[in-house]
Amino acid sequence: FRIANTGVGNSLLCFRIDHALTDGISLAKLFSNLITNMDGSPMIDFFPPSLVSRFKGTLYNRSSLMLKLIPSFFRVLTQPSARFDDDVSFGLPKTDAYQVYSGIRKCVMFDPIPLDFVKRLKNELGVSLNDIMITAISRAIRDYCIHRRCTVLQDKKAKVRCRAAMYIGAPDMSKDKSLILRNKWAAASIDIGLGHTDILKQL
Repeated sequence: FRIANTGVGNSLLCFRIDHALTDGISLAKLFSNLITNMDGSPMIDFFPPSLVSRFKGTLYNRSSLMLKLIPSFFRVLTQPSARFDDDVSFGLPKTDAYQVYSGIRKCVMFDPIPLDFVKRLKNELGVSLNDIMITAISRAIRDYCIHRRCTVLQDKKAKVRCRAAMYIGAPDMSKDKSLILRNKWAAASIDIGLGHTDILKQL
């Protein structure tokens, strides 16, 4: 790709690609072979250091990684026998699995929250941006359950079980360009802390 700038100043080239074709991490890997740095030098690594694996292939690091993976492997195997989430008012009870949606909905518009404020908040608390977002969603679900006078939440309080799937991307460190656009994601089941009354504990 080449931009011919016939005007004054810098040009901006914008790519819009459907998520069905690729994800952000795979696309970044692809673009690392298409673009260069501002001085024309080749881009060594498109990924920030936080996403690059610290395991360099030594025997010690690989053994340490395997020891960490073994307990996780058995936790995944036992997932089918684990108890389900509690039937809070936000979800659809299992007894009403065939209930037809009424189609009645109410759209509530909120004022946008500046991203800079959210970033300052997460930096001050020493958490990630995902932590802030999930806490906000969890708080909204909790407020809804309280509004609906959810008996499950009232009875179980902090012990109420409500989990969500967070998808985590794994950077493709291989040199095979034919594998660049393959999605490598894993869904991690996380507790959103629905039962906590203190928002900091929820966070």
